[in-house]
Amino acid sequence: MKSRFLLLFSAIFAVSNVFAIDYYWVGGSGNWSDYSNHWATESGGSTFHNSVPGENDRVFFDANSFPEEGAVVTINVDAYCNSMNWTGAANHPEFIGATNRKLYIYGSLTFIPEMAFIYTGEVHFKSAIAGRTITSAGHSFKRHVYFDGEGSYTLMDSFTQTGNFYLYFVRGTLNFNNQAVTAQYFWSNYTNIRTLNMGSSVFTITGGSTTAFYYNGSNFNFNAGQSQIVLTAAGSGISHAGTGLAYHHVHFDALSGTNSVQNTGGSAQKISFTSTGSITGGMTVDSLVFYDNGTINSNNTISRLIGFGAVTVNGNGTFSNIELNGNASFTGSNNIGNMTLAPGGHYIFTGGSTQTFTGSLNAAGNCAEQIIIQSSNETRANFSKSTGFITISYSLMGGIRGMGGAVFTANQSIDLGNNHGWTINPPGPLNLYWVGNNGVWEDPNNWSLTSGGAGGACIPSAADNVFFDANSFSAPGQTVTISGDAGGNVRCKNMNWSGVSNTPTLSGSASTNLRIFGSLTLATNLVYAFDGPVYFESTETGNTLFTAGISLNRNSMYFNGAGGAWALMDDLNLGGQTLHHVHGSLQANEQAITAGMYLSNYTNARHLDISQSEVTLSSQSLFSSGRYAMIVGGTNMTLLSANSTITITIPLQVFSSPVLP
Repeated sequence: MKSRFLLLFSAIFAVSNVFAIDYYWVGGSGNWSDYSNHWATESGGSTFHNSVPGENDRVFFDANSFPEEGAVVTINVDAYCNSMNWTGAANHPEFIGATNRKLYIYGSLTFIPEMAFIYTGEVHFKSAIAGRTITSAGHSFKRHVYFDGEGSYTLMDSFTQTGNFYLYFVRGTLNFNNQAVTAQYFWSNYTNIRTLNMGSSVFTITGGSTTAFYYNGSNFNFNAGQSQIVLTAAGSGISHAGTGLAYHHVHFDALSGTNSVQNTGGSAQKISFTSTGSITGGMTVDSLVFYDNGTINSNNTISRLIGFGAVTVNGNGTFSNIELNGNASFTGSNNIGNMTLAPGGHYIFTGGSTQTFTGSLNAAGNCAEQIIIQSSNETRANFSKSTGFITISYSLMGGIRGMGGAVFTANQSIDLGNNHGWTINPPGPLNLYWVGNNGVWEDPNNWSLTSGGAGGACIPSAADNVFFDANSFSAPGQTVTISGDAGGNVRCKNMNWSGVSNTPTLSGSASTNLRIFGSLTLATNLVYAFDGPVYFESTETGNTLFTAGISLNRNSMYFNGAGGAWALMDDLNLGGQTLHHVHGSLQANEQAITAGMYLSNYTNARHLDISQSEVTLSSQSLFSSGRYAMIVGGTNMTLLSANSTITITIPLQVFSSPVLP
């Protein structure tokens, strides 16, 4: 019975091929369905078929089809054919059809440049056998295109699908044949057997979706060859829900938006992002380049990472080489061959994480652009290397442990505290004098090694003393503007304005942080217009604060130096701003303190001495079950308050923790 069925099937197949018929278009303009006037049995003939072409029939538009210029062939019904060939068609014919029509091609397609392809309906390529070809001749498909035959198609020239539509790959084999291909979206969410051979083609995807290139299901054989996939729209992405693919080069060309690759278990020779980008999925990548900001999620293996903007590395990865030109943060533990950090960059490593180096850490800052290396919290982050040396220079380091057997050295560097296993050699402090009248703090031309001398010295570091004196400003109303580094910070050790003339202004935005690692001395003729917070971050005792009667009521003030100590030399007036006591010792020294709130809810060692002083607080904050002007919590706090007076100018409760006497 089975043999009879196979014999019958073979016979039917043979008959269907025998009855494949050639259809020749004649008579100029007309509708596809008008077989009695346009579908002739031979080229230029007058004998017509008694039906429209079917899926086994070959259709021809040739030199005898269009006797007049600009004839129009209209697909007014769903159209079927085996092969379609326009070779030799004269007089610039047009091929049109409405969006609700479909064209089914079961064989090859050959267009010519001299025609106009204005058809806006779907095109379905449905060959069941191999060896079919598509020649677009520069024409574009203007709606969805389906490759839905078990056979194979090979592109003979460039292929373009325009509009907000998809190129659907349903089944069979599609050979790009090194041709340029353009589509709005590529979609292959099926379980049919299908093979995409890209060769050296450039596949340009113009759609702005995270699934602009998407596949799912199973039985998808993807051969990237030496191809490039170029995504041009903001917010575009490559995504899948099946086994990861092995791409060659993926490039995101958009100048804005966030673009993404989600390729779980897959790989790529190169992935590059012009604007902000991210990768996810435990990929293996030879080269990953972020020309703007970038994020790496999951546990990836990357031979070379290059970041020109800010880079965030999430998960636990393996990197042969990391080259960072901007800031970066690492939230997990990573195995790193070599890593290069940029002068002026800010690098944060999650507390408790371990970065294991097998090669080198190249972190060479300079006096104008120091490198900041910090733990993300009070727990140290670990740098581990089994043998050899890790040597960096011109850095600010806080909360980093060197471990594993190597020798860790930071030359010309500032110890921000909580480091272990490093030899940190501080830079020789410089005395830097402001010169040149108006200017920006970060401009070396405004800093000199002598009072009134030539500019061009280093930008102040946390080790350097800065002076504003009689030679700094030549006329009234000149301004020093603080704009900050990439992290919004400026630093110095001692800042001294005594002796300054001509009523200068210190200015800066609320997003800029002034970090002082020693003492601050202001002058009565200074106009204080700096809107950012001020951080006192010395780890040494003996620091002083003299405000010259100026109200520093523009933003909060932080005392935040482990082991540091500060004494007030005159009254401290913060207006309604908060005084944050995070680390170290603050001695009122019998001077008055005026602030919105005093906040010290930490576990760091802190000491507050307000003996013989008046403290006036005028603001409030929600804490625990109430609203308070003075919040003292956590542990490791001592308070000396003999003969002091604390005045709350609004009806609030003062929070008193067990650490208070």
